[in-house]
Amino acid sequence: MSFWKKKSEKWVESPLHNNWYQSSSYFLSSFALITSVDEEGVTSIGPYQLSFPFGVIERREWIVISRRGSNTSKNLLRNKKCALNFVEYDKKHIPNIVDLGYPGQAPEEKMKDCTFELEDTPTKSFVNDPERPKVIKEAFQVFECELNDNPDDFHYAGTEFTEYLLL
Repeated sequence: MSFWKKKSEKWVESPLHNNWYQSSSYFLSSFALITSVDEEGVTSIGPYQLSFPFGVIERREWIVISRRGSNTSKNLLRNKKCALNFVEYDKKHIPNIVDLGYPGQAPEEKMKDCTFELEDTPTKSFVNDPERPKVIKEAFQVFECELNDNPDDFHYAGTEFTEYLLL
């Protein structure tokens, strides 16, 4: 199947399935590689396509829609710290990025064959904080964030499958 070839169908039904937006869209979407720290102090990476600027006028905020119970979600709810890492598109990293998003893996297992190099945060005030995740050395931009779980700022319960995390 070629995405560049003109399609004769005027309408194509797309059945509902997990991560439908990745396989049913004809346009690319950016993604963030979110680093967070588990209970053992291990930094792991989770790829998130559903992450967007949220507060854009008076507050700097980012919303992340996460699979409920993911490593990233659990780590954020526990220590409230993460880093959004943005990397250049490089086809050789795509299989690894897909593997990093596989649910249910322990961080050590997930990071075993990781093609990205992690380094300590360059932010002086965060260097001695063991709950601050490492950042991806290859990233061209990194936002170091904290979870804003104040219900006066934002609250959406999500579903039994998703969590909405305001950073």
